[in-house]
Amino acid sequence: MSDRSPKRTLARRAGGAILAALLLLAGWGAYQTFGPPVALLSAATSHIRDVDVRSEDSTVIHGEPRTVSHVDLVRSLGDTVRLVLSLPNPRPEGALPVLLILGGLEVGEQTLEFIARPGPHAYAIYQYPYSPEYWYQHAKVTQVPVIREAILSVPGQVATAVQWLRTRPWADTARMSLLGYSFGAILVPAAHRVTSEVEPPSLPAVLAYGGADIRTLMDHNLRVRPAWLRSALAH
Repeated sequence: MSDRSPKRTLARRAGGAILAALLLLAGWGAYQTFGPPVALLSAATSHIRDVDVRSEDSTVIHGEPRTVSHVDLVRSLGDTVRLVLSLPNPRPEGALPVLLILGGLEVGEQTLEFIARPGPHAYAIYQYPYSPEYWYQHAKVTQVPVIREAILSVPGQVATAVQWLRTRPWADTARMSLLGYSFGAILVPAAHRVTSEVEPPSLPAVLAYGGADIRTLMDHNLRVRPAWLRSALAH
C-alpha cells in the first residue's frame, strides 16, 4: 500500500496540472473571444427606460429625520440599477451635495447607519447586481462567468446612476462625489473612468480600505483544491 501511495499522489498532481492547463487555455480563448475587460466597460452604459420608486419612508438616523427611498433604474440593456437614497426631512432650500457610495459587498443599505452626522447632504447607496454568496460561501468555478459579467456591468451602472442623480431637482451637480469603501474601492476606478467618459467633468472620488484586486478575491474564495490550482485558476 505504501508503494502505491506516492504513485497515486503523483497521478493526482498530474491530473490537476492537466486540468489547470486546460482551464487556463479555455480562459485565454474566452479572453480572445470577448476581448479585454477594459474594452467592454464603455459598452456597459445605456439609457434609462423606466424609473421605479419601490418605497419611500420617513425615518430617523442618528437623531436626524431622513427620507429613505429605494429606487430602481431599468436600463435599455435590460438590467436594473438599484439605489437607496437618503435625504434630509424636511429638505432644506437649495441644492444638496450628493455622495454616491459603493460600500462593502454585504453592507448595502446598512451603509447609512455608518454615517454618524448625515447633515444637509444627499446619499445614494449603490446596490451590487449579484449575491454576496458568490464570494463569502466559496464560489464554484462555474459561477465565475456570472461574477465576471456582474463586475463588468458595475461601471456602466454607476455611470447611469450619476446621469440620473444629476437630473434630480435637489442635486447640486457641482458637488457630487463617488466614494468607494472596502469592496467598493476595488470597483470605483473603473466606474470613475466610464462615468468620466459619459458625464464630464470627472467626479471627485474617494477610495478606502480596498487593498485587493479581483484576482486576489478569486484566489481566496474559489472552492477549488489544492491551493496551487486555485491560485492558477484565479488568473
